[in-house]
Amino acid sequence: HRDLHSFPTRRSSDLLHGTLRQPVRWVCALVAALLIASLVGATGSLLPGWFSVVCLSLAMGAMNTTITSIGTQAVSLGFVTGDLNNIGRHAALALQRVPVPDSQGAWDTHFRRAALLAGVWMAFLFGAIFAGAATPRYGATVLVPPIVVLLAVAVAYRDGSRSFERHR
Repeated sequence: HRDLHSFPTRRSSDLLHGTLRQPVRWVCALVAALLIASLVGATGSLLPGWFSVVCLSLAMGAMNTTITSIGTQAVSLGFVTGDLNNIGRHAALALQRVPVPDSQGAWDTHFRRAALLAGVWMAFLFGAIFAGAATPRYGATVLVPPIVVLLAVAVAYRDGSRSFERHR
């Protein structure tokens, strides 16, 4: 039995590693389309209630493949518990003054990597707090800001951008 979001993870990974030009743009557009479909499904249309859950699960699976690293530091967008583990590991190694094995320069330290992962984790935390506070008042329209951001990335992204560098 496979999780519902594993299928789009495999398919969007195929997009990223296939021959498609500007694959991150396509995956971001796909995730935005799935969020739009979920929004439509949640706004009282004729679609069954489970439709939005399916669309959100598919979007989460596809999103997992868009950013897998920042520089040489692996990040997880779908399961931030791995990021929490890495924050603790990097913090402990920073306190012991252990050098980073794959350091990209003197500035690339365990403390910097812990801070980078903490930033990713805090973005998820603040997003969850915002969505939890806004959903009772605004309902499914809380999906509009992420849709706008994903569409902006889909339009503006260029393969040479270092901010979306893939982990190899």
